[in-house]
Amino acid sequence: MFSRVVILATLVLLPAAAWAQQQPLPAAYQTIDARMQQVPDSAARSVGGLARYIKASFTTDDDRAWAAFDWVARQLRYDAANMYSVDYSREPADIVAQALSTRLGVGTDFAELYAALANALGLRTYVVAGFSKRPDGQLSPVPHAWCATRLSGQWYLLDPAWAAGTVAKGTFVPQLNSAYFKMPPTDFVRTHLPFDPLWQLLPAPYSLAQFQQGTAPPAPARPWASADSLAAYERLDYVGQLRAASRRARQAEQPHQLATMYQAHNRQREQEYQVTQHNRMLLDYNRAQQLTERAVERLNAFFTYYNHQFQPRKTDAQLQQLLKPIAADFQQAKAILASVQFADETRQATVRALTASVRTGETRLKNSQAFLARYLRTSPPQRDALFTTRGGPNEMTR
Repeated sequence: MFSRVVILATLVLLPAAAWAQQQPLPAAYQTIDARMQQVPDSAARSVGGLARYIKASFTTDDDRAWAAFDWVARQLRYDAANMYSVDYSREPADIVAQALSTRLGVGTDFAELYAALANALGLRTYVVAGFSKRPDGQLSPVPHAWCATRLSGQWYLLDPAWAAGTVAKGTFVPQLNSAYFKMPPTDFVRTHLPFDPLWQLLPAPYSLAQFQQGTAPPAPARPWASADSLAAYERLDYVGQLRAASRRARQAEQPHQLATMYQAHNRQREQEYQVTQHNRMLLDYNRAQQLTERAVERLNAFFTYYNHQFQPRKTDAQLQQLLKPIAADFQQAKAILASVQFADETRQATVRALTASVRTGETRLKNSQAFLARYLRTSPPQRDALFTTRGGPNEMTR
């Protein structure tokens, strides 16, 4: 799955008097909507199954994006009882799995499920965290989550949770609203302000004060090149994206506890990621060590067999297979070690030492392969002579 902007928690659905007016579905969307209501249960159990169904049913990126958005907004019911709950511990994969299983969730669940499905369709999508406004114009007391999707080279903003319906007197009322699919950034920013101003997608980003007051920022002398900034953002790795998002959030000077929590959560995510990566590299290193040890053990067994002049006899076909597993183990170990980059020098030194052992083993293997190839090319009556010493190193070590 693609990397994403870290989200914090849930959002509050709009009450019956929604910000964006209910819009009738365009004819093209109606056709897609009808098709998505026919998704078989077998396909709706996983992101992969849904993605395969959508790919088989629709051809354009725009149609596929709407199909994913439509399905998430229609099939998930908003968990009004937990609209104010905040859970920082859930991982995106767990959120997606739970949403598919229960068909119930809050804003985070809607956003993560849509993002997972869109990315599975090859539509680059990020989950965005930020402020949202209530209908009375006040900030929601909890963070909000929505999505940004790139279609035909252009970024669009989407909110599958707000598109799903409304909450009236504590009860969720499903009512699909296409207005929150690809809403223009100038309209979106009236009710959604990302902690990272990059995701406003505007040449003149709003400040928190301007967002709260509903006043547009003055035209800048030098508009923000958001397209270039987004391209640079996508070139960063996961940690780089977290740090860049937090840096922009700090520079935006949003004096609010939700923004502070967002930055703290990004730092926590970075630390968790570093720990996870370190543990993964430990597992990879141990696997490479096991492969190397097995290869060396097998190579030593071949040397012993050589010292016994290939007794007991094996067929040529059996001999041809002796060194192949050893070569495969060395090759796999070398590939694994190339991806292991520990932060501390001591552990990195052990990686270099094991890599050197692999190279030594491959050199010995190459000599063995050369001898075995010569042995198999030699007529059987003359093969025993290859094991003898003739004025210097024997054929194996020459």
